[in-house]
Amino acid sequence: MRTTDNSDEQRNKGRDGEMHVESHLHRVFTPLYCYSQPKDLLDKNQHEICDHLVCWEDTLIIISEKNWNFTGDHGQYHKKTVENAVTQIQGAERKLFTFPRDIEIEHPYYGRNRFSKEKFSRVIRLVVNLGEGEEFYPLAKETNRSA
Repeated sequence: MRTTDNSDEQRNKGRDGEMHVESHLHRVFTPLYCYSQPKDLLDKNQHEICDHLVCWEDTLIIISEKNWNFTGDHGQYHKKTVENAVTQIQGAERKLFTFPRDIEIEHPYYGRNRFSKEKFSRVIRLVVNLGEGEEFYPLAKETNRSA
């Protein structure tokens, strides 16, 4: 009898969380401004830049979504949610604004296009945690615009 692999379960939970956040973004901004799981198409590995990008007028919203349940260990939970999300957001911002070459991403309606970093004068960094059980989030992480 095969037991469920915990990493597969967490991966599925992560996908469910990303779809949940995407549905909210589409209702707030419409799909026209949203990029879910954007990848740098010019990178041979095409790793995901972040979970979601919203490109709205002069504002870029970089979103990292986590879906971890609190199991009693505050340190581990904080690392899996806040710290990992902040690291992902900082890496995405660094790549989008300071990478030495153009970044191309794909939109479901517009197709493949160059990310126009010069268009954005404001960046909002957003961590969304859908996990259950935690009622306190220490606001101990600060990000800096790397551009």
